Amino acid sequence: MHWPLQVIPQAASLSEEPLPLWIRLLLGAAAVPLAWLLHRLVERPVLRWPSLRRGPSWRTGALAAAASLALIATSTGISQVLPQQTSSDRTAAQEQPSLAPAGTDFVPANLSPTLETVSGDNPSIYAAGCHQEGEAADASGCRAGENPGAPLVFLVGDSHAASWYPALERLAEEGQIRLDSSTKSSCLPLETPQQFEDRPFDSCDRWCGDVLERIDEVDPDLVVLAAFHDPDRLMPGGQDSPETRWHEGLARTLARIDGPPVAVMRDVPTQAQAPTHCLAQNPESAGRCATPRADAFEEPLVQAEADAIAESDVDAHHVDLTDYFCNDSTCPVLLGNTVIYRDQHHLTQTFSREMAEPLWEEIEPLVA
Repeated sequence: MHWPLQVIPQAASLSEEPLPLWIRLLLGAAAVPLAWLLHRLVERPVLRWPSLRRGPSWRTGALAAAASLALIATSTGISQVLPQQTSSDRTAAQEQPSLAPAGTDFVPANLSPTLETVSGDNPSIYAAGCHQEGEAADASGCRAGENPGAPLVFLVGDSHAASWYPALERLAEEGQIRLDSSTKSSCLPLETPQQFEDRPFDSCDRWCGDVLERIDEVDPDLVVLAAFHDPDRLMPGGQDSPETRWHEGLARTLARIDGPPVAVMRDVPTQAQAPTHCLAQNPESAGRCATPRADAFEEPLVQAEADAIAESDVDAHHVDLTDYFCNDSTCPVLLGNTVIYRDQHHLTQTFSREMAEPLWEEIEPLVA
């Protein structure tokens, strides 16, 4: 019973994303009483059939195996039949990022990346091993750009900083900058105690310290900081609110980077659900997948970040590209034929590269 209850609902979701853990656990729990009922009302009465009781044991076993194979085949068939058309028959042109985007109200047939591949549309530093994960704490970073006369830009932060790597990488390829990237999953570029999987994130502390030391040694022309606005990353304890600890942690980081200008990226919108799930269910009404702008940001942390920058004695700037992601009311998940997010809160590599020009407009004056 357990296997069909896991396979069929997953197929019905029309998404490559696994069902939430709580749903899978609930389905597993539901399999127990269903299995008991099948045993009581089906299996036991069938085993009492005189023809089975008098027949050879191998025939009983063969019938049981055939029944099991039939159940598996039925479940598999349902899982293959359930997914319906997940895109429109219409196509859409590629659109360059612009202010107050309306988004695309259907899922284009020429979607880029496709719903099947979007979750793996990661920055190149993931495959290259430059992005640190788990307990890894190598702060040596990786570099892009061969123009020796271009300004050196350091990118520092967690996976949301890594989401900006494709945009900066494109600028490096064009000769606008030289890029040095140091990113680590779930590790905020804040000098404050952090946690990972409900325990102190010691490797993050070491990594952050080493990256800041390397910035002091190299003295780049600009440091770009970015982080996921998630208060649960902060170690609990004390009387201070999460926004107070965020403010103080960023203030300490900025004080450590006393030299080059610092661009702190305002975080990108967080979607209510993985866009792939919603888009697959709404091929002709993709606008339903847009998150209300009022719900897309952790506003207390946004304000804490802005206050820390405004109060800093160093050359720090808040880079806010929100209006390229949201219009006055919503934050769409599609622009032209491009998927903006690969999950609830990470940019696709495809869209990040398209954001190179808007980002350059913000940081060019800081390296001039």
